Amino acid sequence: MLFNTENFAKFFAFVLCIYWLFYKWRFIQNSVLLVAGGYFYYCFHKSFPIYLFCLISISYFSGILLNKIDKQETRKVLLVFTIVLLGTGLLYIKYSNLILGSFRLYACARCLIV
Repeated sequence: MLFNTENFAKFFAFVLCIYWLFYKWRFIQNSVLLVAGGYFYYCFHKSFPIYLFCLISISYFSGILLNKIDKQETRKVLLVFTIVLLGTGLLYIKYSNLILGSFRLYACARCLIV
């Protein structure tokens, strides 16, 4: 589902209506956005919601750990580790096809892959 399609316009209008129907219940609004986001990414690639759930879980539990740690230096180390871990995951999703595709083209050019 691309942003410039009629399907996305219908999906967006539907989600917006459901979201504003529950304007008094913040938890339901957040749940609607979570489910809609998962569905949107599922339409793009079936494994993205699982991948995003893992990244969200890492962020959530790192935040809980950061709140419990008193020593400032340990907190900085955990924060940097979390940022590097999340950044690595995002870089993998963004550039894995590019790198693997380039390797495949190079290997084909060298007659390594038939």
